[in-house]
This record gives sequence, structure tokens and C-alpha cells, in this order.
Amino acid sequence: APSRQPTAGEAVLAPYHHNRALPLARLEEFEPALAEYRRALELDAGSERAHRMYAAMLSCVGRTQEALAQIHQAHELNLLFGPGHDMAALIWFNAHQYDQSAQQANQLLELEPASVPGHEDLGSAYLFQGKFDEALQEFEIAMHNGGGGAFQRVLLGAAYARSGNRGLALQQLRSLQRMSE
Repeated sequence: APSRQPTAGEAVLAPYHHNRALPLARLEEFEPALAEYRRALELDAGSERAHRMYAAMLSCVGRTQEALAQIHQAHELNLLFGPGHDMAALIWFNAHQYDQSAQQANQLLELEPASVPGHEDLGSAYLFQGKFDEALQEFEIAMHNGGGGAFQRVLLGAAYARSGNRGLALQQLRSLQRMSE
């Protein structure tokens, strides 16, 4: 059933609760953050973004199935959001289910072969599966497609370090230092 439109007051209050949840989450005050996200959804159940953010928080506290259900709801609210493979990959990754994470990332890459998050997610799953060569390949693609930003450099550096390639890991660290100057 379609959700009702929020009243003017609810439309103002829902983002307020969402914004209160963010610093709580950063401080690892997960239960209060979850309560704020739930309140935001009570006020505006039709917000695709609120469902995605709530899913991310649920994932952080290990509530994988609830998080996946929220991603499904976000998709139902906004079909342009896509099936949520990127978020699902992250949720499975947080649950240490690297095979499922890789599967979701591969599904995203089938739809969007140049997807930076797709390559980052797949590389991360490979990294924690000990598939270092595959992880490096995915992170290098993400670097190329994403313009070589700081996050891509961190991922690539971590993969080099985990694979035992200290020299290339340090090279990525130095490039991050230069970016911050």
C-alpha cells in the first residue's frame, strides 16, 4: 500500500530526527540513533533516503535481515534507486558474509559495469576472503573510474598491505599525505 504524504509539520520533523541520528551514530550511540531513525520513518514512511539510512544503521548493529528489508522498502519507494545492490553488498559485508556481499556487488556491476561502489564493494569482499589479486584488480578499476580519490587510495593501499606489498602500500599512503597538504 502506498504511504500517506506527511503533514507539513511531519515533513519538517522527519529530517530533524534523521539529522539527530547522524552524530549519535558517529559516537557509536547505536540504540539512540536507531530510535531517531525509527522516529523519522514514523513521520515520513515514504522517504527512500530514510529507509536507506536506517538500513545502514541496522547493518552496523548486526541486524542484517531488517537492514535488507529496509533496502527493499527503499527500492519499492523509488524504483530509480535501483535494486539496492550496493547497500545490500555493504550490509552483507558488515555481517561478515563476504560471498553474499560479492554476489550483490557482481549484480550491481552487471547493471552498471563502471560503478565505482560496485568495484569497491567487490574488492572489499575479495580482500576479506583473502583473494588479494582479485581485490587489487577491483580497487584499481575503482581508482580509474572514480578519479583516484582518497577513499579509493585507502582501499588500494589496504589491499597492497594485506597482500604483503609494503612498497606499494606506502606509495598509496604518501599519495594520501600529499592530497591532504
